[in-house]
Amino acid sequence: MDVFLYIICNNAYMMKYPRHLIESFVTFATLRNVSNTASALGISQPALSRQLQQLEELIGEKLFEKQGRQKVLSPVGQELFSRIQPTWQDYDSMVDGVISKFKDSPQHAIRIYGPTEILEHIASKIQFPYPLVFVPTRSHAVTAKVMKEDISLGITRLVPDDLQTTARKLFEEDFQILFPTAWDISAKSFSARLLGKLSNYPSLSYGEDFGFPREAWEKYDLGTPPTVLRVIPNWMVLQNLVETGLGWCIAPSNLVRKSTKFSALTVPSELMAPVAYYLLYKKDLHRIPWMKSLINSALKSY
Repeated sequence: MDVFLYIICNNAYMMKYPRHLIESFVTFATLRNVSNTASALGISQPALSRQLQQLEELIGEKLFEKQGRQKVLSPVGQELFSRIQPTWQDYDSMVDGVISKFKDSPQHAIRIYGPTEILEHIASKIQFPYPLVFVPTRSHAVTAKVMKEDISLGITRLVPDDLQTTARKLFEEDFQILFPTAWDISAKSFSARLLGKLSNYPSLSYGEDFGFPREAWEKYDLGTPPTVLRVIPNWMVLQNLVETGLGWCIAPSNLVRKSTKFSALTVPSELMAPVAYYLLYKKDLHRIPWMKSLINSALKSY
């Protein structure tokens, strides 16, 4: 602690937030007790209370809350302490950065990362009065995007093993097999007979995220799985190509549109298990009121 305070004393001149106020705040946040904090600083409890109140007034946000008879850190205070305590460098900008997040509205447009087709769905349904930027990003890259930015959301089917993020389930989808009606293949359900017929036709694939379940050919003893003719990174384009008769494909059920130009049959879950998508964000963001509202709106979009 003494080393930290020494750093403050030698870098605090000309600071917007006086060093003794920051020192009082950090000491209280560390000890979590008014009496012990006053004793550690060598000041009276009333003097400590005045200093903490003065810092709140300078910042313009509540740093403390009452919990019974005790004074505890507010969400803003918790965020500030977590940011400033590890480094003790340039705490003026750290304070301003934390406070800007807790303003009544975001200071910048919020980026939402995720697969194109998912973003297209929520963009029309999400309710938020401030600017949003939707950035198409494959599932495997969403986590890196979210962690790189201070405030952002991600939609991914790949949940990271990371204690700094929160993953909330957005929706779960199963899959359907689509084939052109022009091929005159009649089938009322997914079966080995249907796959046997489709083996003679070209197949299409979305590519990175999903491919056709090769287990189906093994289960039904159909020999070598069909070769993928084209990889199309867009579900809508993929369905358009099926309609033209270029090939058949597997597509997420929630994205399959109604069409008289192709038939759609559900793939059994034992051959292709449903996939869950998650809303991903940094853990501390739920403490910001407007961000909490945005997160809830996104979760309700499905």
